[in-house]
Amino acid sequence: MAKTNPLKDLAERITQRLPNVTCEFDLSENERGSSFLDLIVNQKAAAVIEFKPGKGYGVSFPPNLEHDYGMGPSEVFGDNVHSLVERVTALLK
Repeated sequence: MAKTNPLKDLAERITQRLPNVTCEFDLSENERGSSFLDLIVNQKAAAVIEFKPGKGYGVSFPPNLEHDYGMGPSEVFGDNVHSLVERVTALLK
């Protein structure tokens, strides 16, 4: 059975709640590397979610997206996908 990608599953959960959000993926080629989900609203970056196997999820919101590149996420959620979806949904409504 094929493994599902956690960021693709997350994107589906977010776009079900926020249909105006567009998702772009930057998936790691290394199974232990970080993958990223860019959330775009009105053609502007609204949030970036990072997933790292064994560490979980983190999210960054503007204005930190470009200036803080490489600094790590603004908020960390570990494996608590429910809280992550709730937070992102609340901030992007």
